Amino acid sequence: MIHEISIIARSVLSYMKVNGGTTIHELSQQLSEGERRIAMAVGWLIC
Repeated sequence: MIHEISIIARSVLSYMKVNGGTTIHELSQQLSEGERRIAMAVGWLIC
């Protein structure tokens, strides 16, 4: 699961580099991932 979260985290980072700040909900829709997994990925990036 940690590997999956790190992959999602890279997708989040890529999306935000292009589109700027956004919400967990918007990231969830755009990346086709659940909000919980997106939140975990954001937490991974913060660490």
